[in-house]
Amino acid sequence: MHSVLFKIPGFHLGPISLGPFPVHAYGTMLALAFIVAFFGLWKLTSRTKLIPPDRSIDVVLVVLLSGVLGARLLHVVLNWGAYFGNAEASPIEALYIWEGGLAFHGGVIGAMLGSLICCRKLRISYGALADHLVPLLALGYAITKIGCFLNGCCHGHPAEGLPWACQFPVRSGDLNVLTPPSHPVQIYDLILNLVVAAVLLQAFLKHRRWNGQILLWWIILYSITRIITDWFRYYEPVPAWSTAEAVPGMTGIPVIGAVTQAQLGSAAAIVAAVIALIACRRCTFTERVDLRVVPAFALGSLPVMAFAFYWQSRQGGVSAMSVTLYALGILVAVFGYPAVARRFSFSEEEARRGSPLGGVTYWDDTAEGGPSGSSHETHASGTSPGNTEGDQDGTDRVS
Repeated sequence: MHSVLFKIPGFHLGPISLGPFPVHAYGTMLALAFIVAFFGLWKLTSRTKLIPPDRSIDVVLVVLLSGVLGARLLHVVLNWGAYFGNAEASPIEALYIWEGGLAFHGGVIGAMLGSLICCRKLRISYGALADHLVPLLALGYAITKIGCFLNGCCHGHPAEGLPWACQFPVRSGDLNVLTPPSHPVQIYDLILNLVVAAVLLQAFLKHRRWNGQILLWWIILYSITRIITDWFRYYEPVPAWSTAEAVPGMTGIPVIGAVTQAQLGSAAAIVAAVIALIACRRCTFTERVDLRVVPAFALGSLPVMAFAFYWQSRQGGVSAMSVTLYALGILVAVFGYPAVARRFSFSEEEARRGSPLGGVTYWDDTAEGGPSGSSHETHASGTSPGNTEGDQDGTDRVS
């Protein structure tokens, strides 16, 4: 394992010595993922006219930074004791993202919030931007797994006799203490997510029918890969508040026998996304699909989560706080979100951007703040505001 690829030599400025500067594998792969995402979004938006291509770097930068922040925050929360729980803990290490330690689901939440900011600024559909980004997200995730492999984190459980088994440092960067030959789960993740990226890109270019459709397909495909790889990953001792005994070789927090928390959440996400796809099966690019997707997704998660809560209650009790928070989340998604979302609707022109329908290209924000203080639309030849196909007197409001 090579958690540090190389070191840049240091130098002296009088009495001050600087360096050497280590170049970490994980940080390098994260930077490479950013570069690939930028050029990928540039190419896609040049084709679909969702946003001016030169705004791609702004979008990717906001989404990347918010995603890394969300991923690190969730990782620190889930491993609070390692950073703040005892006298031997080192709180400053909570900032050491180059050593690995990013919770993917936290990254998704952070990236979603960051992309929402971009959508409001650029006046585009959230679902359209998400559809452009998720194939690149899958590709970027695969690239970062190379960093995980070189760093030695996120490895699998022991696999004696497996021809491709590898030994990993028990503590990142320390090659003096290695694991037994173990599953290189990072490589499994790499291969699976490359396949996911290829499938999503093909679906985006050939089979997209409404804004947000590819996002739901990504949720399903990523969740499948997580269920598969979690059978091979290794985590350290199970927290005392787990409802199951520690299972050798299992990762995360077992909640139903040998089924982990990540696998359970992934199963709930698959069912929820399938229900949302069914609810939107006849939608088009000019419809307000988020008012269907969000409630359907929340209600679709009910069967798996209800079973999980029932199982936990049979095994010694379920946290009332967990049930309450989940119930509140369902209520907010089903009733609160539609009420708030209707106040932030988009015009039909905004929803058509980035779709195969053509007509509207992108909003020219350089024209905003003119004498009238209004923004201007950049349209394809032969079209004009309020006169696009399917517009009803220019009053339709969709997302």
